[in-house]
Amino acid sequence: MDVMHVGSSDRMARVMKSFPEHIHGYWEIIYNEQGSGIMTVKDQRYTFEPGDIAVIPPYTEHKKESEKG
Repeated sequence: MDVMHVGSSDRMARVMKSFPEHIHGYWEIIYNEQGSGIMTVKDQRYTFEPGDIAVIPPYTEHKKESEKG
């Protein structure tokens, strides 16, 4: 298995309030460093806050939304 990307979003350049629904052909591990909101995986909604980790299987629809970013 190849690692596709390791890194973090550029917090200094922009604050993201939402990430639209999308899928990948690989596993995605998300560590939420700051902010809180709702993550939707398939049709299930989950709250997230700093320190939460999400593991998304390949080809699974998911998105994140936050009021403050």
